[in-house]
Amino acid sequence: HIVYVDVDFWPSADLHATLSGARIRHALAQNERTALVIPAFQLQRQCRAWKECPDQNVPVMPTHKAALERLSRNRQAFPFDPTNVGGHGSTKYR
Repeated sequence: HIVYVDVDFWPSADLHATLSGARIRHALAQNERTALVIPAFQLQRQCRAWKECPDQNVPVMPTHKAALERLSRNRQAFPFDPTNVGGHGSTKYR
């Protein structure tokens, strides 16, 4: 099994430990066709101008699920929208 992510994804700090845990490893070992879906989220923009502002975005980036859940409850993080061109800043996607 592999984990395939886009270059501009910011993984949870404990993603490797979670995926390496006994429960996940057991589930994957039971069936070679089992897949895990790791959802992608985007943050509410931290800058007013429609431009990249990593100095403002990075400090609020969640590193664990609990932080992401808190941002989601406060409507500051949302499921990723692939039509959001501004969400592709680190890749310069157009």
